[in-house]
Amino acid sequence: MNTNLSFKFKVFLFVLLGALLNLIFVVKLFGQNLVPNPSFEDTIYCPSNNSQMDAVMNWDRPPVVNINSSTSDYYNTCNYMLSAPHTGDAYCGFITYLNFYPNAREYLQVKMLSSLDAGKCYKAEMWLALRNGSGYTNSDVGMYFSQTAPQVPNILVINAQPQLYSSPSEMSNDTSWTKIVGTFVASGGEEYLTIGVFVPDLSMTINNLSTGGIGSYYFVDDVSLTAVPDSFTNFEIGQDTTICSTENITISVGSSYNSYRWVELNNQTNTLSTGPSVVVSPTASTSYILFAEDASSCPHVISVDTITISVALPPPTSVQTTICDGESILLGGDFQDQAGTYFDTLLTLGNCDSVIITNLSVLPTASATYNVSICEGESHFAGGALQTNTGTYYDTLMALNNCDSIITTNLMVIPKQTTNLSQTICSNDSIFVGGDFQDQAGTYYDTLTTDNGCDSIIITAVTITAAPTLWTTSDTSLLSGDNIVLQANGALSYLWSTGAGGNSITVSPSQTTTYIVTGTDSFGCTSTAEIIISIIAPYNVFVPNIFSQSSLNNDNSRLHVFGAGVASLDFKIFDRWGELVYETADNTSTIRNDGLCCRYGDGWDGSLLGGETPLNNTSFAYIIKGNYTNGEAFFESGSILMINNKQ
Repeated sequence: MNTNLSFKFKVFLFVLLGALLNLIFVVKLFGQNLVPNPSFEDTIYCPSNNSQMDAVMNWDRPPVVNINSSTSDYYNTCNYMLSAPHTGDAYCGFITYLNFYPNAREYLQVKMLSSLDAGKCYKAEMWLALRNGSGYTNSDVGMYFSQTAPQVPNILVINAQPQLYSSPSEMSNDTSWTKIVGTFVASGGEEYLTIGVFVPDLSMTINNLSTGGIGSYYFVDDVSLTAVPDSFTNFEIGQDTTICSTENITISVGSSYNSYRWVELNNQTNTLSTGPSVVVSPTASTSYILFAEDASSCPHVISVDTITISVALPPPTSVQTTICDGESILLGGDFQDQAGTYFDTLLTLGNCDSVIITNLSVLPTASATYNVSICEGESHFAGGALQTNTGTYYDTLMALNNCDSIITTNLMVIPKQTTNLSQTICSNDSIFVGGDFQDQAGTYYDTLTTDNGCDSIIITAVTITAAPTLWTTSDTSLLSGDNIVLQANGALSYLWSTGAGGNSITVSPSQTTTYIVTGTDSFGCTSTAEIIISIIAPYNVFVPNIFSQSSLNNDNSRLHVFGAGVASLDFKIFDRWGELVYETADNTSTIRNDGLCCRYGDGWDGSLLGGETPLNNTSFAYIIKGNYTNGEAFFESGSILMINNKQ
């Protein structure tokens, strides 16, 4: 080893910087927790009782041989919780000891995100808390990593050697959370983690808390397993050597390390040897770097030594070197990051200078900026992930010259446009909203596309207003040449089929006519009603074909002769056998209940010949004849149906 310690230290820093830059991805990998759902936050459903390990994702109890083996418990603040979690909203719990049941155990098990690498150092960690009310504490609560999932045997205790377990000094007699942490070197291929006690009762330390509790029950939270990165150290292993000509030289170091890697200082990607020695033939002074790994400790220690072979050749050596913008290289006695020519002079064994001329080129870093717009609810890949929020995101890619290419994305998220509308329609109307014609009150949604291609949500609240109820003049009869006032109420404005407005009109139809009135209320809703005016000739006679004594209308409770201009009449009614049951010649006229003329005589009450004997409800025949006041004779016949007669 020569005495040029300053040069050696700078070379070590350069080597260490290069190693760290090359291991950025590895460092990230080391920091990854290989335990899925480590704090039990991801659930399938909310637990409501003990033994519901199927409620938590990824975790379960191990496969069992004895069906009587009990199951660990899952707790979540969504419903079922006995104590505060260490972090988050959930944890699990398991039995580690019962004073009345030898070797009673419960376990938790999970398949890790990836298997462990042989010879690699890992850090295991979990947080334990004694359940309130436990009567005992115990040691040996461990974490066992295995290639296959161990089963719970008939004797209940899984016989295994955990890589990490709690010591008697970690047996807290209160309910606070305690961290159990340690490191180990993996055998390789371990895929499963099982948590619990892996020794029988007689082999663990048990502490009686004298609380009256029957056993030990522990909560577990925040379980993790991470790879431990190697530790680099500057260590003098080999000796620097000077040669005065081009020749083979063997550089050797001790064989007490587990692995070796030799590289040139200026070409660290090419491995020269993986043994304790290397044969080189430098044509100029060359520095070689040795990475010697001691895998017996955790973390592994990698000793780094730079061994320089100086060649005492007078001619200088020219070297072309390229780095990327932002990188640096040890040239001219210092770390350089600017393009130029740099000179390094080394002293050979024969006191001859060996000059290294390095022409350094710095390749620029490419960059590009993109402005991207997306709609709310969409995503765009930038910054290494799918982005949904407005912002500036950066991506670093490898360009064709093996240097970084920086992509800057200015992402704008266009929000959805929401418009609220209120529409009132009549009960007999409809409106096109929600993709169809609607006639019911409610809230309807329509999604349109705006000019920028994003959604515009139209929210329409539809209310229903009842159409007006119209009260009108009843249907009636009218003598030809007479007039009558028709009225309508219940609306704000009116339109009659005659073209007239207002709530009343006077009409004098020459024939039976149907009048239609349309009423409109203050909301614009409309209803229609009909009024039928029947025209009665100046001279006529007619007999209804049905009557009922139970009717509340006097014109319908007796069978009357109706008409106009009757001077004399002879009215006879016969039963179905032709027997006379009623006869009258009374032509005394009275005004009908509807105010029109005329009703003749007192009418038939349904009795036999006007006596006290009521007749059965049935059909009858009638004959009526007589003369009008103008001397014209009339004759009519027909049938009558009597119903609801008082018998």
